[in-house]
Amino acid sequence: RFNKRQNAGKGGGARPCCAALEKRKRKLGVHVKISSYMNPDSDGFTMCNVPCRNASLQTPAVDVVGVGLASGQIIIHNIRFDETLMKFQQDWGPVTALSFRTDGHPIMASGSPIGHIGLWDLEEKKFVTQMRNAHTTAIAGLTFLQNEPILITNGADNAIRVWIFDVAGGDGRLLRQRTGHSAPPTKIQHHDQSSLNILSAGQDGTLQSFSTVHERFNKSLGHGTLNKTRAKKKGVTNDTAKLPAITTFASETARQSDWDGIIACHRGFLVTTTWNYQRGSIGAHKLEPERFNKNRSLNVHATAVDITSCGNFAVIALSSGHIDVYNMQSGFHRGHYGKDKAHAGAVRGLSVDALNQLTVSVGADRLLKIWRFRSKELLHTHSLPAAPASSLLHRDRSNNTLCSLVSLRPLPADYEPTVIMLPGTCPSRDTEEEEVLDADSSEMAEYISPAQLDEHLITLSLLPDSRWKNLLHLDIIKKKNKPKEPPKLPKAAPFFIPTIPGLVPQFALPSTPSENQSKIVNLGVLAQKSTFYLQLENALDNNSYEEPVKLLRELGPSAIETELRSLSPDMGGDVRVMQSFLKMISSILQSKRDFDLAQAYLALFLKLHLRFIADQPELMEEAESVSAHLEETWMSMQTLLNQNICLLSYIKSALL
Repeated sequence: RFNKRQNAGKGGGARPCCAALEKRKRKLGVHVKISSYMNPDSDGFTMCNVPCRNASLQTPAVDVVGVGLASGQIIIHNIRFDETLMKFQQDWGPVTALSFRTDGHPIMASGSPIGHIGLWDLEEKKFVTQMRNAHTTAIAGLTFLQNEPILITNGADNAIRVWIFDVAGGDGRLLRQRTGHSAPPTKIQHHDQSSLNILSAGQDGTLQSFSTVHERFNKSLGHGTLNKTRAKKKGVTNDTAKLPAITTFASETARQSDWDGIIACHRGFLVTTTWNYQRGSIGAHKLEPERFNKNRSLNVHATAVDITSCGNFAVIALSSGHIDVYNMQSGFHRGHYGKDKAHAGAVRGLSVDALNQLTVSVGADRLLKIWRFRSKELLHTHSLPAAPASSLLHRDRSNNTLCSLVSLRPLPADYEPTVIMLPGTCPSRDTEEEEVLDADSSEMAEYISPAQLDEHLITLSLLPDSRWKNLLHLDIIKKKNKPKEPPKLPKAAPFFIPTIPGLVPQFALPSTPSENQSKIVNLGVLAQKSTFYLQLENALDNNSYEEPVKLLRELGPSAIETELRSLSPDMGGDVRVMQSFLKMISSILQSKRDFDLAQAYLALFLKLHLRFIADQPELMEEAESVSAHLEETWMSMQTLLNQNICLLSYIKSALL
């Protein structure tokens, strides 16, 4: 007991301040805070003689504190005048936390050890409302944000929740939350190949999904239960059919939009449960073998599970050594492995390959067994040096190219593989054999692709897009790149050797005048024929267009346009040469090579000479022949594309 001096109103001195009382309390060895209890019925401060947990907080009013006791009582006390302003009684046990609103509403929030929050009106001195099951465990902290109707709470359930008070009646609604497992996790794994979501099962009995992108994508799939409807009505804490913690689970995304895609084992339970990831809840099936007639006294429980890559079947292993197969859509039993049991002891691991061909199981009997998935036939048995704890199968098998050389060259029908000895300390018996093996391995390392894989396939030119893609838009490009001012010649231009225009730089050889050269001007010289023009003329006789095509491949877009313009009679060309150009396009289409170049050259030729071609019967006849070859080639390519699209669609949707 601390003696107080007389009140100023009673003729005495001033009361001791809190700092002085705290100092005096430490001197006396009292371990209970000064704010634990202030007896309003005595003349001074009386320390509670029952050591207990308490919660104390400064109220928005000056010199007024709120004190919560282990008895559930809440006291609002003025420490300046030693006067108790009001008292409240909480029926949920000790007061674990207090907080006061500062946005103009005289509301106090109090926490309890069972997760409920009480709201009290300080003006009317009464209980307003309650927020039941705000947390599944004790409320550890309450904090109202300054001048905002927002309350932040946290508890021992590893959850932080934000509540906003914007509804009628003064009740708060959940605004956002960040939750995790309230107990250590038992298993985690990626849910899909994108690695964006991680499934996690914990000892608290919940299954949760955590996003690797952002926390707002996290979600909880809930707690396992045998009666989903009853659990919704009574809540998780009052659910008598609540299942224990998940020990292991398997997931598959192939058919998760159609039915459940997750299956889980529970500690000590024979029943396995299915879960739906998209709905975020426990699924429709409780899978249990009929051989035990639901006899819980046999102490048999599920130990391992797996789902096939197609998402249609679930394989469940038991501690009794049995392995059963179920349909994920209907939940029906679809067979079991082994005549009686798959293993003599408990099954520790279970996996199905990506093609639903093989099932691999390991057990406490130190055996690894490989089964045929559909017929349930045992293919191979391998003894292990010790009993395994679990197993994991890498379905993709996506790192062979990282560890060794993988050749893409097709092997002949009579090819015989060579036997390579494993490394060891024993000296080699035959050095010549090693040299042969090294020579064979070096041969496999080099592979040159042919110019055309098959004569029935379309082959592209593999030239850069800038060489042919903009042929139809050269006029627009020239307008954009036209200089604002004409180029100015330098004062003293250096000496340059003249070159021939083109992508490959070539020097122009000087022409040596002959002694008997005539001085008469030849008007044909004014319209000189280019190399491409001459090659088209020669191709009319020998019907070989390899050289003209090779020359066009080496020219740039502007040079190609110049060559095609010069084919017109108006520019010094001839109708027969234009006809030869169309035959060149037909030969390219028939060879099924440089398909992209043929399209670009033909489009530019028609853009430049379409009206002239329409007036010439010879050119129209050749143009119709080109059109027929083009349509035939396109139909062949479209058929191949449609076949590939159909095959890919079948592989994606077929049930393997």
